[in-house]
Amino acid sequence: MPHGQTHDPKLNLILNALCGEELSRLLVDIEPVELSRREAETDLPNLESYVFFPTTCIISLSATTSDGQATELAMVGNEGVAGSMLANSLASIPYHFTATRPGAAFRLPLEVFRWEMKQGGRLHQLVDTFNQTLLNQIAQTALCNQHHSVKQKLSRWLLSTLDRSQGMQISMTHAQLGERLGVRREAVSEVAVELQRSGAISYSRGEISVLDLLQLEREACECYGVIKTEKQHLPSLLAASQASPAARFSAPTLRQRALALYSQHPDPVPKGASDMGRTLHELQVHQIELEMQYSELNKSYDEADRLRQRFADIYDFAPVAYVTLDIVGVIKQINLAGAILLGIKRSQSARQRFATALSAGNLNTFNAFFQEVLNGQTKRSCKLELAANAQRDAAIVLIDAVPDEDGQECRMVLHDITQREKIENELREQKEFYHLIAENISDFIAVLDLDGRRLYNSPSYMRFFGPQRDLRGTDSFAEIHPDDRERVRNIFRQTVHSGIGRQLDYRLILADGSCRDMESNGSVIRDGQGQVVRVVVVSHDVTERKQAELQVRQLAFYDPLTRLPNRRLLLDRLSQSMLSSARSRCYGALMFIDLDNFKLLNDTHGHVVGDVLLIEAADRLKACVREVDTVARFGGDEFVVVISEMDTDKSKAGEEVLQVAEKIRASLSAPYRLLICHAGKPDQVVEHRCTATIGMVLYLNHDASQEQILEWADCAMYQAKDAGRNAVRMFVEG
Repeated sequence: MPHGQTHDPKLNLILNALCGEELSRLLVDIEPVELSRREAETDLPNLESYVFFPTTCIISLSATTSDGQATELAMVGNEGVAGSMLANSLASIPYHFTATRPGAAFRLPLEVFRWEMKQGGRLHQLVDTFNQTLLNQIAQTALCNQHHSVKQKLSRWLLSTLDRSQGMQISMTHAQLGERLGVRREAVSEVAVELQRSGAISYSRGEISVLDLLQLEREACECYGVIKTEKQHLPSLLAASQASPAARFSAPTLRQRALALYSQHPDPVPKGASDMGRTLHELQVHQIELEMQYSELNKSYDEADRLRQRFADIYDFAPVAYVTLDIVGVIKQINLAGAILLGIKRSQSARQRFATALSAGNLNTFNAFFQEVLNGQTKRSCKLELAANAQRDAAIVLIDAVPDEDGQECRMVLHDITQREKIENELREQKEFYHLIAENISDFIAVLDLDGRRLYNSPSYMRFFGPQRDLRGTDSFAEIHPDDRERVRNIFRQTVHSGIGRQLDYRLILADGSCRDMESNGSVIRDGQGQVVRVVVVSHDVTERKQAELQVRQLAFYDPLTRLPNRRLLLDRLSQSMLSSARSRCYGALMFIDLDNFKLLNDTHGHVVGDVLLIEAADRLKACVREVDTVARFGGDEFVVVISEMDTDKSKAGEEVLQVAEKIRASLSAPYRLLICHAGKPDQVVEHRCTATIGMVLYLNHDASQEQILEWADCAMYQAKDAGRNAVRMFVEG
């Protein structure tokens, strides 16, 4: 549609129904806007300042529950206005609007809209009429969301969207559909696959194409038909709402209007006529009066029929169940929500006793309640269980009932409180077992106020603080290790602010100065308004576990004799050094070091002395390099050193690594005094001289693999050994 046509106010039914001075005033203040795909994922901008009259776009009205779950309740196309209810008495309800379908709309400043509504003109009548239809749609959608399957809800939503669109395509992802229907994305995906298999739709990359409307209507619930009928009636309702209310007839005004009509008669009786003429004149005027009264009576009947239909619609669309019983308990009237709750069809409800829907154990209770309502001529309440049926499991309902004026009918409102009863039972069970669990559990449970002061601590805390200390009202952060305290305090504040608990590790300092490693999980307690009022922290003492993990890590990645990284950790460090080289373009170096004549020491003095030498050699190697460098034991008397972040120039990097290698060779060649301890014997000191042969290689980026670098360094070391040992040799390729 061309741009100029999309911004034509006449495309909106309410704006199109306005005329005269009222329309002229609005045209000064309304402005066209384009709602893009961005508004399909976020709330409409400036909603608190404007109302929107869609022309080609579709706007969704959603409500957010206390747990943050959003569900679409209605959609508004060019038949109405979005934001009109929020501008009046419903402003406190957490509604928000998004663009289900991008397109054009007109927006009107909220203050202007409110002023126009106060004038009581045609806009007020039109908006009130539309709001009644919108409320019916909201009620029917809420009913559908509560009782119908995901497939039925999705089919209803797709059809309702197409009724307000041009074409058969809808741009919407499964995640966005899930948000509008209040269900999981996975559930939407499963149903979409089923609808594709049935040939009703096709879906690709966020684009839904409806292929078979009849098939989709078969998949939808009856709620769609009700909503569609309501939308189809809206234009006629808007047209009717424009008619000015007729003045109430009184005898003088009726006579005056009849005489005015009679004067237009093609052959009126002249004023000076005979008595017979005057009598004829009076009869003709009286006939006109009767015709006018008959016409007004027909209009009154039509208005009564319209109001009766409106009442029937509201009755049917109500999200709670309404049931009327006769004096013997037979269902006389039932709305859609009641039929769904009882698992019956309204066409089959005639002569069906309400008691047949109850569980067997509730019959006597209901019969007594029923008679009490009819005989007592007053409102009564009762809680009963409905038997399971094909549509649902057994349900618990709260019945509010009143009799009619003659005591011949019982009119009931049924509230499904199954979930509420389930929650209350769970809360009672939790309350009964709370102390039993909290007082005997080995974990540490604490309830804190919003400032972190202790309100309750489980008895397990006595293991840390002793039985004499009363922790109530004390600062829960005081005993946390100073290095961890601010981090824990910040996470606590975030939990209070967001209402979302987190897991964290920290250290706890006890009165004797010892330190315990703790692992805690936080959660919040909310009041009836959803505000966070308490924080519950469940902690575990993981000191032994962390010590065991450290031991496992030492065994997995470190040499048990020298405490140097083993071959596995060496390869990881070498990989990190190569990645760093790739980023910085600096050379790295690897040295392969072998202790000369180590076997002779083992053969002469035994392996114990050899182990002491290896430990001393490891300490000397670590003293020769930086902390960022890696010294590893490769096996036997072989060590590997990885040096990172050298010069970007290869020749300068070679000079640097040569200096380090000579430093290492000199350190390892210094005399050793090895202290040997034997049980039951005096300590023995063994003096030993040992030299080292070193092969080294430079690497840059990933020009060579780890295996090649190790192989080249090893090759250079053997070249140095062949040259007489106690030497340093750089690997030269080729």
